[in-house]
Amino acid sequence: MADLNKLAADYFERHKDSNECHITSDGRVFHQPGTAHGYASALKDDKVEKFTRDGKAEEKEDDDKELTIADFNAETTTYPEAVALVKALGLEAKSQKKDDLFEALKEAQAKAQA
Repeated sequence: MADLNKLAADYFERHKDSNECHITSDGRVFHQPGTAHGYASALKDDKVEKFTRDGKAEEKEDDDKELTIADFNAETTTYPEAVALVKALGLEAKSQKKDDLFEALKEAQAKAQA
């Protein structure tokens, strides 16, 4: 496994305008946390670590919060966020396609509001 600090340093060397990156347990580096978490949701170890240009970032309490169906908004939720939410809630979808994930989330949201 590659040293995550080295991966982060390499990322910042190549991306001069970026001040943070997100690295999955398999060493893949992402610009956005949602994309990193969406990708990581398919890994056995789904941990994502955040790094800043100044060093490894402290984990925020919000990063560790438990996801709930209340976090779903069909208008603003991105595909990677939907993947992570379906996994976190233990929902089943027909496939990993966006429409199927959103359908499963909408059904769960309707049940929660009933």
